[in-house]
Amino acid sequence: MKTQVVFIYSSELVSKALESILKEYFGLNMKYFSDIDDLYKLEYFGKYTLFIIEKKFDQEFNIFLLNNDVPNSSKIYFSHDFTQKEQADIYINSSIDKVKEIIDSTLRNNNQLEVHDESKEILTGREIEVLKLIAKGFSNKDIADALFLSVHTVISHRKNIIAKLGIKSISGLTVYAILNNYVSPNEVS
Repeated sequence: MKTQVVFIYSSELVSKALESILKEYFGLNMKYFSDIDDLYKLEYFGKYTLFIIEKKFDQEFNIFLLNNDVPNSSKIYFSHDFTQKEQADIYINSSIDKVKEIIDSTLRNNNQLEVHDESKEILTGREIEVLKLIAKGFSNKDIADALFLSVHTVISHRKNIIAKLGIKSISGLTVYAILNNYVSPNEVS
């Protein structure tokens, strides 16, 4: 079973942003709770659970852990304090790279990171060529012309890329191509 991520934070908007980062960069799904009391509704903790907790819930969360058997878990503290005076791992104004670095480090330290880079080898050379052109904003017809393929073949490659990566949007594929150094941000239109 995959790593289970539980996010406890008082802002649903912030949770959506973090959920996007977890899904896009780590392939992880997240459960969002606005209060510690909601945690008691969670019936099952996976073989590994990563808790990302708003710092203000620290004491309540520690009580929750004492009262519940949650084996193989880690916690990352999240704070909305812009001044970063409050001790936390991630702050509301932390860069996406910093957030990714903290989560990546926590998962690696607990041997829970399913390396997402493996998908690089999953894509064929032709699929990578198609992905690069998708990221550059080419239409199916433009890709077909550039690679001397039929439009039908390009569509088949796109379907395979989406199935292998689990990323359905063009913007998501573009971010993936940039993060995996298939294209540079300057090449994206």
